[in-house]
Amino acid sequence: MNTENTNNVVEWAPFTLAEGVTEQQLLEAAETIQSRFLALQPGYIRRELLKKSEQEWVDLVYWSSQEDAEQAFQKAAESEACGGYFSLMVMPENPETAVLHLQQMKQWR
Repeated sequence: MNTENTNNVVEWAPFTLAEGVTEQQLLEAAETIQSRFLALQPGYIRRELLKKSEQEWVDLVYWSSQEDAEQAFQKAAESEACGGYFSLMVMPENPETAVLHLQQMKQWR
């Protein structure tokens, strides 16, 4: 078993698809936000898109630091690519409480 200590930050962003949005529409928008926003942000490591049910999903994004995660979160509000992606979701009243930034303490491979 290979273990590794890390100080990365994991962004946990659960969401619900808006009424009438297809999985294909979501996946296309996810590709756009990936190439036009996330991959260009300082401290970005990787991302996973997780599906719980037809309507319930989670974006899991790995960042090098809390500061990188917070800065990207703030920039997302001004991004056209992010706006298109977010328009496919039922938005929470307060997105800042819906998205969590968690410090990764250890990982196993």
